Amino acid sequence: MAIRISRVVQTTCCVPVQWDAWTDEGQYLYLRYRQGVGSVTPYPSNDYTTWDPTVEPIIAWNDGTGGYDITLEGFAATAGLDLSAAITDPPVPIKPPDDGSYGQPVPAITSDATNQA
Repeated sequence: MAIRISRVVQTTCCVPVQWDAWTDEGQYLYLRYRQGVGSVTPYPSNDYTTWDPTVEPIIAWNDGTGGYDITLEGFAATAGLDLSAAITDPPVPIKPPDDGSYGQPVPAITSDATNQA
């Protein structure tokens, strides 16, 4: 029987792709995919500072692709997770830099000596 997921939050979108997920019973699961390796690991909460490093994934696979990209639906299908009742929260926002550079054009790189500082 598939593990039924009730809530999912994508915490990173690449290298690795990660989600925080909770079952109907409130069990927290750490979902991770990197270099073609997927895993589902149970922890007491999503506070990684409390995680026991000896905990083993309850589901793990290597798809042989060495890939870095997978959708939540693809991950769930491969892992045998049931997302039919899942509330998918928006991804955790990534905070832009505070130095004012966010959204500014990137200067062109040229070999012209007059453009060198």
